[in-house]
Amino acid sequence: MPPFFRAPIGPLELHYNLTQYATVYQLAEDQYIPGNLLIAVNSALGSTDGVNVNVSWVAGDDSFPGYKEGNGTEAMFRTIRSFEQWNRTHVLVVDEWNHCLRWVEREGENATSVFAGMCERMGEKDGYIEEAEFYQPTDIAINRAKKFVYVSDFKKGKVRMIDLYTNYIHTIFEGGNRSYPMGLALDARMNNLWITLSHGIKSLDVISGGGVINVTKQESGRNTSITSPISETQWQFPDKIIRLAPDLYAVADRSNRRIGLVDNSVNTVSSICARITRKIEYTVYANSTNCELYNPHGLAFIGTTLYIGTQKSIAKIQLDISAEIPSQPDSVTVPGKGLANVIIHNVNIYHFLSTLMPVVMKNRC
Repeated sequence: MPPFFRAPIGPLELHYNLTQYATVYQLAEDQYIPGNLLIAVNSALGSTDGVNVNVSWVAGDDSFPGYKEGNGTEAMFRTIRSFEQWNRTHVLVVDEWNHCLRWVEREGENATSVFAGMCERMGEKDGYIEEAEFYQPTDIAINRAKKFVYVSDFKKGKVRMIDLYTNYIHTIFEGGNRSYPMGLALDARMNNLWITLSHGIKSLDVISGGGVINVTKQESGRNTSITSPISETQWQFPDKIIRLAPDLYAVADRSNRRIGLVDNSVNTVSSICARITRKIEYTVYANSTNCELYNPHGLAFIGTTLYIGTQKSIAKIQLDISAEIPSQPDSVTVPGKGLANVIIHNVNIYHFLSTLMPVVMKNRC
């Protein structure tokens, strides 16, 4: 069996240049203006035209952080660390240093409003959506039914869950000492929430709120390997994680200045941009082995193109993820003893969910 089935098919290329102090923390295909990229740059949300790559600012000002509800560029944020498009007209924004989640309504005048947390007040208190506290939130993931929002609460090392059935915020994971969650990716097929932490990746069973598994080594280290086994791969402050395909994830490994492709089907991590000089303050555009990323943060996969938000620029590279993988069942069902069935997931990570009714699983996916 080859060590890796899916790989880059082109060199790393420049998509858009920004100013020296601009960092692209998140990007996605713009649902409100098809063909555009929606980007979070410093303390502003913008949309690129995708042709001439001009940016129109939707909300906030990338040069003036603060806190203010308002319309469009009159509103103020303190680092838009992430966002999710709730639908075509509403964007849910993670306002990191204001310690809250906020809405941006695209129709009309791009008005902002608070969604959850108490803006400008840091803390870790669980509670109803308008009174709970966050302390430096960095990412969110939303389930398909849009009834649960998962939040990585960096400073306190927690993952929080906003239950929109009850409008209550719970803590569902505590990372412990020096284990700070950064990025989140929800695999609804397997009921797993993938979490990037300071020095590794974990998988959390979001059905039971437990069953935490170390996907990778939980140890900081310089990674210069082109490929390595998942359990042996070292990371340094990985940030955004996105799901490219079943069992395939891309991770922005920030301090290692690369993208790690985590292929769970063959238990391998492959690197895009494995060269590390640590002395340069710009992105080096070259083939997928010799390129180097300057502070990679945001990731978006559109068509066959992986867009990478970095400090100073947006880079892009073509990926081939269509190569055939040995088939294996998504799950095997073992009859239970009257209460529920036991489901054994076959993705090299085995979860046993032995006491849960099928209706619960359906509601959470």
